[in-house]
Amino acid sequence: MGDSLTWCAAALALLPAVLGGDALASLDDRSRLAFALVPWLLLAGLPRRAPLNAGFALGLALPTLALAAWLDARGGFAWSQLAPRAGWALVCAAVVNAASRRAAGSTRYGSAWLLAWIVVPAFAGLVAMLAGGGGPAWADWGGALSGPARALTVTADPGLAPLDALALATACALVWIASARPRRAD
Repeated sequence: MGDSLTWCAAALALLPAVLGGDALASLDDRSRLAFALVPWLLLAGLPRRAPLNAGFALGLALPTLALAAWLDARGGFAWSQLAPRAGWALVCAAVVNAASRRAAGSTRYGSAWLLAWIVVPAFAGLVAMLAGGGGPAWADWGGALSGPARALTVTADPGLAPLDALALATACALVWIASARPRRAD
């Protein structure tokens, strides 16, 4: 099952690279690299019983991410915008993958991962979308909990650093949750 999930992530990550400019223009002219990062960030921390074959996943991730970054650079994105986002995503994926490995089979980790990386950011994104893009401030912070949601933001705005830090802090909190052992009743 792990290898098939890795192949699915590779196929999803490659999809933005093969889409035309018109399809990406409908998505607010976001970076192909940003979209290619999302499946890898989700796969890195996905709760599972057996650990992810990280070498195999990295071997599939690097060519697709490099292709997406190259297409972005040719499309007008500056390397100064792409490189920090790729580095941040790599650190975030490594941290959350460590949490996933440490918590193999843990219901507590799985619940925390689902809530922090999927449910709250999806709800915040829905609220922001329904508000026409000018949603409440908590929607930005709620969306920032998730590494995949933050990966979609590729900009040179230094004001986004606290939101990126929040996503990384969430990944670190998942490591802490994963390392905490349940107490035995004596």
